[in-house]
Formats: sequence, C-alpha cells, structure tokens
Amino acid sequence: MRECIRRSQELDECRERVARLEQEVDRLQTEKRLILEEREEHASSSRPSSKSRDSPRSAPRLASVTRAKWWLFGRDRGDE
Repeated sequence: MRECIRRSQELDECRERVARLEQEVDRLQTEKRLILEEREEHASSSRPSSKSRDSPRSAPRLASVTRAKWWLFGRDRGDE
C-alpha cells in the first residue's frame, strides 16, 4: 500500500514537472518568434523598399510585438 502511495506521489510530481516544462517551452517559443520577427524587421528596414517602414499596416504589428516584449521581459523606462 505504501508503495502505491509513493508511486502516486511520484506520478503527481512528474505531471507537475511536465506542466512546468510545457510552460517553459511555450515561453521560449514565443521569445524565439519575437526575436525572429525583430530580426526580420531589422533586415527589411536595412533593405531599400518602396514601402515606408512606418506604413499604417505595420504600426499595429509593431505595437503587438512591443506589447508581447513588455509581457515577456517587463517594461523599461525607455520603452514608454
């Protein structure tokens, strides 16, 4: 009986660990996506283009990237 209780506790601990690791994977994937988007924005801004970087279409996207960055890393005074 004690063995079953011990194994049940180990199983619960493993499930909690899996849940924490899944959250970490989600966080890292989000961070990676943001970094890749910033890299793409930087690369596209260095290329000559007929579109303005500050076009009305890109403003909401940039705002969402900024909000996501604030959510992940906190808000710096320079970001305001």
